[in-house]
Amino acid sequence: GWHIKGGGKGLIIVAHGYTENMGNGSYVRKAIEGMLSRGFDVVAFDFRGHGRSGDAPSTVGPREAEDIIAIIDWAEKKLGTEKAALIGYSMGAMASIIASTMDDRVAVVVADSPPPGLPQAIARGLKVFAGLPEGLASFMKLWARLLYKVNPDNYVMWDLAEKTRAALMVVVGTKDPFISVDEAQRIVEAARKAGVPAELFV
Repeated sequence: GWHIKGGGKGLIIVAHGYTENMGNGSYVRKAIEGMLSRGFDVVAFDFRGHGRSGDAPSTVGPREAEDIIAIIDWAEKKLGTEKAALIGYSMGAMASIIASTMDDRVAVVVADSPPPGLPQAIARGLKVFAGLPEGLASFMKLWARLLYKVNPDNYVMWDLAEKTRAALMVVVGTKDPFISVDEAQRIVEAARKAGVPAELFV
C-alpha cells in the first residue's frame, strides 16, 4: 500500500473496486490527488486477490472489510490515528460500509456505487462481468457459504447501514448497473434511522 502525507488534517483510506487495484483505477488517483490537495493524508492499498496483495480469494466485501480494519490498525500503531475516513468504490464502497459497522474508528464513509448487498452484487456481477444469467446466483451464494464461510444474505447494505456509527454519503449514477437510485436512497434512509448523518449524491 501507499501512505502519502498531505497536510495532516486527517487520514483518508481509499478502497478500490472489484478487478481494480490501487494503481490502475483513474478514480483512485483522482481521489488521492483530491484529498492531498485539501490537506489530508491518504492510504491506498490493494485488497486481497487484487494487484500486489497475492492470490487470496476475493469475497467482494466481507473479508475486504477486514483488510480495511487492518489498515486502520496499522495507522493507529504507526501514525497515532484515532479516526479515519473511508472513500470506497463499488466493492470497496460495500466493504467500507461493512467496516463501519465493525469498528468505531471509522468516522466517515463515502460510498461510491456500492452494490445494495452481496446477493445483488453476485447476481448482477454474473451478468456484467461474465454475461451469465442472474439465475446462477443461488449456486454462487452456496459456493460462498461452503468455500469462504460467508453468508451473502448477512451483507445487505440497508440492513448494515442501520448499525453504522459513521457519517455516510452514498454516491450513485442514474445508469449504474449495480445499484439504482432508489436502492441507494434506501441505504441512506437506513443510516438516518440509526441516528447518523447520511446523504445521497446522484
